[in-house]
Amino acid sequence: MSKTHIVAGLALVFLLAGCGKVVTAGQPAPTQQTAGSVITSSAPPPRSAATISPCNDLTPQQITGMGLDPTTKSNQDLNSQPYEHGCTWKNKDVLVSIFATNATVAGYENQTRFLNRQHRTVAGLPSLSFQTDPHPDGCSLISNIPGGGLVVQIDIRTPAGLPGGMDACTATVKYMEQAAPLLLK
Repeated sequence: MSKTHIVAGLALVFLLAGCGKVVTAGQPAPTQQTAGSVITSSAPPPRSAATISPCNDLTPQQITGMGLDPTTKSNQDLNSQPYEHGCTWKNKDVLVSIFATNATVAGYENQTRFLNRQHRTVAGLPSLSFQTDPHPDGCSLISNIPGGGLVVQIDIRTPAGLPGGMDACTATVKYMEQAAPLLLK
């Protein structure tokens, strides 16, 4: 056997064996590795629903970056069951509400008043989009987060619909992808 074959064989063994610990869901990803040890990330876990306040946590610059008018902010706290606390912002085409809640995707899955339910993964979070019967021009999206859910609701404000023909449920995904990383850090 030639030296080249031995080196190639050893490289294959190291590649197949891996160089460290396998990280599974729920474990932090390793940030540095030394022989025989794994140093894990000390990044804080995502915030829980009870600690998120979209009205206070999202800055005017972030709201503007989402294409919404920060001066239209309206507090929408609901102290019902499930509780929801959040805000609504507008632009000329859409009204967007962003809430933190103690409800989860599971609590919305079997609601018969919700139409067009679709399971999705949005911003890396298990999510469910749905519409309600009297509001076919709107859509809601709930994504599971620690301690509950994060909700984005859309109501289209113009008869012409959204620019580019985007439907309300696609728009909820867009807004959740922008809001979730900002609110969960």
